[in-house]
Amino acid sequence: MALASDGLRVLRDAGTGGNDETDGAVLDPAKDGVAAPTRVVGSIADAWRDEDSTPFDIGLIAVKSYDAPGVAREIVDAMAEGAAGCRALATFQNGVGSEAHVAAVTAGVIDGPVIAGTLTTSVRLAAPGVVAGRAKGGVGVAGGHPAADALARTLVAGGLRARRYEDEASMKWSKLLLNMLGSATSAIVGRPPAELFRHRGVFDLEVDAWREAVAVMRAVGLRPVALPGYPVPAYATVVAVLPPAMRYPVLSKLLAGSRGSRLPGVAADIQAGRTKSEARSMGGAVAELGAAIGRPAPVNRALTDLLVGIAEGRIDREPFVARPDSLVAAVRSPHEFDSPSISAGKAR
Repeated sequence: MALASDGLRVLRDAGTGGNDETDGAVLDPAKDGVAAPTRVVGSIADAWRDEDSTPFDIGLIAVKSYDAPGVAREIVDAMAEGAAGCRALATFQNGVGSEAHVAAVTAGVIDGPVIAGTLTTSVRLAAPGVVAGRAKGGVGVAGGHPAADALARTLVAGGLRARRYEDEASMKWSKLLLNMLGSATSAIVGRPPAELFRHRGVFDLEVDAWREAVAVMRAVGLRPVALPGYPVPAYATVVAVLPPAMRYPVLSKLLAGSRGSRLPGVAADIQAGRTKSEARSMGGAVAELGAAIGRPAPVNRALTDLLVGIAEGRIDREPFVARPDSLVAAVRSPHEFDSPSISAGKAR
C-alpha cells in the first residue's frame, strides 16, 4: 500500500556505529529520502501489463535464496503466456548456488548466463515503503553475460558503489564468508551476534566454521576477494596468522562490533517460523563442497544440520534458546545430542 501510494523512498542511515537499533531513526523521509518512481504490481506476470512489448533489459531477483528458483519459474511462465520477459537475469542472494538454480529454470528461455550480484550495504525497512541503507558497502556484479557491464554502470550512475568482478565464484564465496559470521549461531540461540561473539565457546565455533570455509575455497582454487567496503582477504589473513591463544582477545570485540545487535536474516527466518533456511546455501554449501572434495567441514555441517532441523520442525529449538553453552556442547560432543550428524570436533 505504501509503495503503491507514495513509491519507494531510499534513505541513508544516520547511524555510524551500526550497533544501535535506532540508527537512522532521526532521518525525515520527506527531507532526506530519494524517491524512486515505483509501479507496484500484484504478481510477476502483471509487470508486463499495460506496458509495450519490449522486454526488460535485466530482471533483478532480490529474494531469499530458497525463493529465487520460484521467482525464475514465474518469469518463465509469464513469458510462456506471451509476456515480453527479460533479456537477462541477475541474482542478488546470500550464499552460493542461486545462479545455477535460476539458470536451470530459465534454460532455453532467457539467453546467456545468469548475472551474479552481491550486496554489501546493510539495509533495513525504516517504515512502510521506506528503505534505509548505510553508506558503507556497495554492490558487486560478476559473470560473463554482456549485460553485466551495463548493469554495473547503471548502478554507479544511480549513486551506488558498484564493482565489476571477473571471477564470479570468488566474489560469491567471499560474500558467503561475511554472511556466515553469526548467522547460524544467532538463529539457533536466538541472541544477536554482538552478544554471542563474546561467548568464548561460540566464538571458537565461528572461527572454526570460517576457517573451514576458507580452506574449502582454497582447495578448489578460489581466493577471497575484496568486496565494496570489506577487505575480505585481509580478514582471512588475520584469522590464519593469529595464534589460537590470541584470536579471542583480538577478534571477539571486533566481530561483535562489526555484526551489531540486529539478528541476521537466517535468524529472522527462524523467529518468523519459516520452514526454509538460507543456511543450506551458506554453511551447508561449505559442508557439501568440502565433502565432495574430501575436505570435511564438520562445524559447518553440524550447525547447518541443527538449524535446518529446527526450521523443519524435526529438532526442538527450546534447549538452545538463550543457552549458548548447549549449542557448543551439541556441536562439539557426539554424546550431547541425539542426532549423530550434529557433532563436530575442534577444527584445526
